[in-house]
Amino acid sequence: MKLKNGYQVLIEASILQAEGNNVPDFGKIARVLYNRLNTNATNGELELDSTLEYYLPPNTLLTQSVINSTHTSYNTFINPGLPVGPIDNPGPEAIAAVLNPPQGSWLYFIAMTDGTTQFADSYSQFQGYVEQYCVATHKTYNSTTGACNP
Repeated sequence: MKLKNGYQVLIEASILQAEGNNVPDFGKIARVLYNRLNTNATNGELELDSTLEYYLPPNTLLTQSVINSTHTSYNTFINPGLPVGPIDNPGPEAIAAVLNPPQGSWLYFIAMTDGTTQFADSYSQFQGYVEQYCVATHKTYNSTTGACNP
């Protein structure tokens, strides 16, 4: 999977554990992580809230300003590759998924309020799912930021 050692497997599995909302989707989420790290689609950046939220103080609102100004390897919006260390305690299912993800071209995913995970090959398709998520959580969708308004 192009990971250099067991510690990198642990780091990626910890991200998967933090991001995944149900075990049956772990394999597809692992493929998304692989595709982001190993294609030019995101320039090798994972671009995940969970990694930066791990580093930030509790209850910090993750705004574009915070993303742009937080210089740490845990900021996977501005740093390509994996963060320096794990962000969660991965279970055996997450480790297995990282080592053997299914084939797929997914680049994006979002955990929906009903416990499902939606996967997308394109940013525009992903934004449609984000908008659905915003509606389900009684927030408004901001098409400029591509996220729900707080």
